Amino acid sequence: MEDGFLDPILDPPFAAPIMLPPQAHGLVSWVQSCAHLSPPDPGLKTGKRMNHRQAVRSLLLAAFILLPSTSIVGQSDADSEFSAGLEAYRGQAFDQAIEHFRNVVKADPSSSEAIRFMNMSQDSLVQMMMSENEEYRAEFKAFAMTILEASRSMKRDAVRDKDAAEALASKCLEGTYAERGKSIWKLGMTFGPFAVPPLVASLNSNDATRYAAIYALSRLGSDALPPLLAASSSPNSKVRLAVAQVLIEMGDARATARLAEMARYDEDAAINALCAGYVSTPVGETYIEQGDAYYSYDMQNGLMETENHGVRWVLDGSTSLYYDELEAGLVPLELAKECYAAANHLREPSTVQEQASKGMALVYAAEVALLRAVGEDNRAAEQFNAGLSLSSVALNLALGASLKSSNDVPIASVLIEMLDSPAAIHAIEVRNALSNSVPTLRFSAAISLANAGDVNSPGLLTSLLRASSLRGLRTVQIFSTNPDFSEGLSAELDSNECTTLVALDANSGFTNLYSGLNIDAFVIQDPLPDTYARQLVRRIRAIGKYADVPIFVQANGSATGDIDDANVEENVTGSMVAASWGSLDVERTGYRRTAARAAEALAGMASRESRLAEVDLSDFVVLLGRTDDNVAIPIINALGYWGSASETKEDLMSVVGDDGKSNARRAAAARSVERIMASAPPSSVKMTSDDLNTLQFAMKAGGDLAQACAMLLGRGKAPHKSVKVSPK
Repeated sequence: MEDGFLDPILDPPFAAPIMLPPQAHGLVSWVQSCAHLSPPDPGLKTGKRMNHRQAVRSLLLAAFILLPSTSIVGQSDADSEFSAGLEAYRGQAFDQAIEHFRNVVKADPSSSEAIRFMNMSQDSLVQMMMSENEEYRAEFKAFAMTILEASRSMKRDAVRDKDAAEALASKCLEGTYAERGKSIWKLGMTFGPFAVPPLVASLNSNDATRYAAIYALSRLGSDALPPLLAASSSPNSKVRLAVAQVLIEMGDARATARLAEMARYDEDAAINALCAGYVSTPVGETYIEQGDAYYSYDMQNGLMETENHGVRWVLDGSTSLYYDELEAGLVPLELAKECYAAANHLREPSTVQEQASKGMALVYAAEVALLRAVGEDNRAAEQFNAGLSLSSVALNLALGASLKSSNDVPIASVLIEMLDSPAAIHAIEVRNALSNSVPTLRFSAAISLANAGDVNSPGLLTSLLRASSLRGLRTVQIFSTNPDFSEGLSAELDSNECTTLVALDANSGFTNLYSGLNIDAFVIQDPLPDTYARQLVRRIRAIGKYADVPIFVQANGSATGDIDDANVEENVTGSMVAASWGSLDVERTGYRRTAARAAEALAGMASRESRLAEVDLSDFVVLLGRTDDNVAIPIINALGYWGSASETKEDLMSVVGDDGKSNARRAAAARSVERIMASAPPSSVKMTSDDLNTLQFAMKAGGDLAQACAMLLGRGKAPHKSVKVSPK
């Protein structure tokens, strides 16, 4: 690559200060300092996201620019509290500041009020978000994010307006430097990642337009990263070279792995030379670190919530970018999957490939859990089958990782299901799950081990029977930093056949809402380290399926106040939560699926093994009344193998004669009675007159039931009655 290649985009006039609206003047000094390009920081190669502060300040500026300036009129109590809080904060009277800021949150400021507060605060909100004060920083950050969230006004359709983005993008490629700078800022702040496609389309143009597009892309901020990463795989080396330059200038550490891969493996020598500063970066390990950050919903090094627009970016051809709409929870998982897949396909050591495969397994399981939770069973099946194609070693490693976190319960359950094969008996993590404190995991492990032929593991049979009886296990998500409160509430709820999950902050607990659990109630202790109960309630309600789920807030004295759509209580108890549950949704497929799989596992065990000493047939008999055949029929089959004429024949015959049950269930019961009688000594085979009448009655239903009853009549040595041929 010739010296001077970058000169056109490093030309000082291009880096003129960006012109901002008047309401942003409080941060002009920072904007001007960021308006000049600088070499990539060697620290970026660590895989940590080094420009998070810049991203935060960009978010604050975005709120200024996207909403009109609001004059300070109609001063409210919230204004007074905010002003008092700022004064206390700047005077380092932090306890007083927090008291005033909590009153602001309690007032639930509108978007226009939030913008007014941002105008008043100047740099103070940024300082709060970046505070290094151990004692107060969590609440200051939560308050600053609350104001930012309230100020956001970017609407989905406006952000995705392709024609408007293209029109504004064209202004970034022509005109004076100052005009271009202003257009670039407006483009990024208005359209976020959707500003990227029209600029990428210009990367294969003549030099002047291309250089202008490179410069504009490098100024769009962290929102632009996902579509740029997609564009970096262009088959056109000229486009890849330009995208690599943009990524280097952006300085976003999340691009480190891709730049290191381009430095080492790209077929174009100019790209290798441009990215030479990353050639010593361990590509596979860095990809895995980045994948872990996306997978764990890491807001620092992964995908910030404000960057998640519910889309996956795809490159079509050399420069044409488009996007697929996805559930928001899937977006960081798909980014993680791309990182793990990249690490897996590189010529890296086997240990790297092993960790990459483990990451892929975690992502597939998380996506299956999420898609099942929203009723997308066909899409879930695609990801489930993809997970099955991974090695049992990778699945077992992933299961071990997921069992270490209470937030990964639905993911661990899916991984155990993926390990439901003869190999499960050798999977140590499946055995570990059998003794897990979470019932859902015990049940899944028991099913997999039973299907693999295990009959001896302690607790196996008990877990299978309990799983078969599942009609809908309740789940409560608790957000609390107080172990006495969360442990006491969990103990109370455990007696109600309820699984409780405890999160120490909003973000770690919020992943459960994206990862597939059906939550029956939420309990929030106010405030949390990263947010207030009021904001968390709003986030939960924004998810459609939780619009009516009970939410209880453990009040922080009078500071919490009333919260719409939540029950604010001085002392939230387990009985209070349990009393709020309505009738369980009959479509909760997760529990029904578990019950059916457990019943099938019991039937398979009974068909292979002689009756176990610990088997109490009364536990099986109570399941005969289940409304769902996919549980009742396997249990009936198990009784056919382990039952006896004296213990279970009468119960099975009652099923045969019950025309309120399905014919399939009644036929299965008739066959199980026949199997019992076939294995019994001839002298003990007795059919009562009631049995014969029941069979004659059931035969009138015809079909498979009639055939099963006829065979049982023969087995029972009933007097034969000839049957005439039906007339034409």
